[in-house]
Amino acid sequence: MIVIDEAHNVAERGNNSSLRAKLVKLLSRRSDILIMLSATPHDGKAKSFASLMNMLDPTAIANPEDYGPEDIKGLYIRRFKKDIQAQVESAFKERQISVAGCDAGLEEEAAFDVFTKLKFTSIDQKRTGGQLFKTTLEKSLFSSPAACLDTIGNRIERLNKTGDERYHRDIESLQELHETVRRISSEVFSKYQKLLATIKDGHKGFGWTGKNKTDRLVIFTERIETLFFLQASLLRDLNLKNEQINILHGGMSDMGQQDMVEGFGKEESKVRLLIASDVASEGINLHYLCHRMIHFDIPWSLMVFQQRNGRIDRYGQERTPQIVYLVTQSSNEKIRGDMRILELLIQKDEETVKNIGDPAEFYGVYDIDEEESITAKAMETGQSPESFESSIANRAVDPLTILFGEDQPPKGEDGEAKTLSMPTLFPDTYSYMKASITHLRQYQSIQAAFYPDEKRIDMTAPNDLKYRFRFLPKEVWPENGSFILSEDKDTIQKEIKRSRKDKKAWPRINYLWSLNPVVEWINDKFLAAFGRHEAPILELEDSLETDEVVFIISGLIPNQKSHPLVHKWFGISFRDGQFQDIEEFESLVKRVSLGKNNVANAQRPVAIEPLQKILPQAIEQAKAWMSEQRRIFEDQINEKLQHHLDALERLKGKQYVQLEFSFETSRMSEKRILSTKEIRRREIEAVFDEYMEWIEQTMTTEDNPYIQVVAVLKGSPKGNKAWQ
Repeated sequence: MIVIDEAHNVAERGNNSSLRAKLVKLLSRRSDILIMLSATPHDGKAKSFASLMNMLDPTAIANPEDYGPEDIKGLYIRRFKKDIQAQVESAFKERQISVAGCDAGLEEEAAFDVFTKLKFTSIDQKRTGGQLFKTTLEKSLFSSPAACLDTIGNRIERLNKTGDERYHRDIESLQELHETVRRISSEVFSKYQKLLATIKDGHKGFGWTGKNKTDRLVIFTERIETLFFLQASLLRDLNLKNEQINILHGGMSDMGQQDMVEGFGKEESKVRLLIASDVASEGINLHYLCHRMIHFDIPWSLMVFQQRNGRIDRYGQERTPQIVYLVTQSSNEKIRGDMRILELLIQKDEETVKNIGDPAEFYGVYDIDEEESITAKAMETGQSPESFESSIANRAVDPLTILFGEDQPPKGEDGEAKTLSMPTLFPDTYSYMKASITHLRQYQSIQAAFYPDEKRIDMTAPNDLKYRFRFLPKEVWPENGSFILSEDKDTIQKEIKRSRKDKKAWPRINYLWSLNPVVEWINDKFLAAFGRHEAPILELEDSLETDEVVFIISGLIPNQKSHPLVHKWFGISFRDGQFQDIEEFESLVKRVSLGKNNVANAQRPVAIEPLQKILPQAIEQAKAWMSEQRRIFEDQINEKLQHHLDALERLKGKQYVQLEFSFETSRMSEKRILSTKEIRRREIEAVFDEYMEWIEQTMTTEDNPYIQVVAVLKGSPKGNKAWQ
């Protein structure tokens, strides 16, 4: 099984495949199960989404540019937060959004006026794609004076290096703007002062002091220069220590970013305030000790809104997320109109989250850069907020809605009904472990204490268990080899929450379940308790007649990969040496009350000759019964399998038709067309042959079951219980 998170990063874009996409395509052909997870699986382009579907099933889509619901049926499940809200109850909190407006000061208004009157004579005269430099300049000015000064300085330096006299007047204009922006100190920078008020004011703001180690704050900004400005200014104005403010940006190493995020979520860490660029807006968790976020500058893309807010407004947030947008209000008509467009984006983010579920549907382009380009173009052309909203509404088409139709997502009842539990002789894993350790103590020293009310076991690892952990990650080995195991889920959840306070963020209490390495160690100890071709004999006084014998059998039929397709436990009953019937294991356990009553070991021999005499007959009956189970299994899957094989043939035919169609208007030479077709035809053959081989190896069984005697139950005369 392979699980890929943030799967949109492995989709094929354009005509080239990234190394990530090539790796996943290779892995997809080497695994039986592939699960891909993504909050934004598509970018509005059919081809890139088709590449993800083809990684799941390379036979599904013939034409990546043109496919429909039937082509991807069974490959994709789409759920929004609103679709599962009722199932997760309090795990999602309703966010609180507020817009903190601030009136621009005189120095800012002067800068806005110089900017709006700015007319370049050479810059922006030839648009080569992307937004105009003046738009980039405006975006930096909306972020902070520090960001704007950096943008101006970098452009002047580049223009001076050209030595081109044509840029002389443009450089003078930029220098004038630079001088005006330079006068905006932090004391007169209205948005920064509003930030301080929002943080410190206990009535209209957060009343945040940084003293509470479980109440942390995150501030997002797009520009690195703004980030550094905020770090230096807030350190001074909030009276924080250096270790209490961290910054997170794309210039840091992956390990540095990871350490920063982990530290922000640990209670024992001294950090209280995280200032992050948008590198921190995708795929990380900031919600453990933080429920407050401030957007220092407003994103120009709704997808960035979604990514930023999702850092604290996510599953498991225990407090109401409080999100504040800082918006500068200017008397300058141009600036006021452009800021209104950004305010419209704030409004649309909330509307789409509540009503649609996916903010990306507002723009309909499913790409951050393209969304920002649309916003930039609206500002460059002087589009009004109303006109901008209208033009966007006309293009908001969700390609996945078209693919899936209007079917409503299921409510979850069907999935819950399919939850299964394995048959067991013990009421829970705790009882099994307690009984097992108690028995093993007869043969080796095991230090363990049991707490039934908490379903908890405290245990010191013996040497053979220590050896087993050599092959596991070092984090799972407890301090001093002392295990604390609990089956109580509430206890584990509390421990996971508590462990975030520690420097070593690994729970001291581990979940006691079937996949715990300690449980697996116990399983192996008992599997090795009997030699080859040996099985225990239990004499039961009250639940079996004195002449009754039941062989408990494990029957297994594998596929060609040696994976079990049919695996059954059952009992074969004899009376007075004569075969009676075959009973499902669950029914047998219930009939003889196996596991409910302790069976004492009388430490005396049991006559095994009569049992050995009927053993061959029991094995033959077991083989015959397993053959019937194989027939039932094949009857169940053959119709589905044949339907699938027929579908594969149709898909293969569609691939060939598409191959011919794709070259109808080609301008390549006939020789090259034939060569390219042949290469593609071989690729199609290879994909379908490989898939057919996988089906054959996975679903083909042989009528030769593996039979194992697990135990023998034997009736005992009254008062003569025995176990051997």
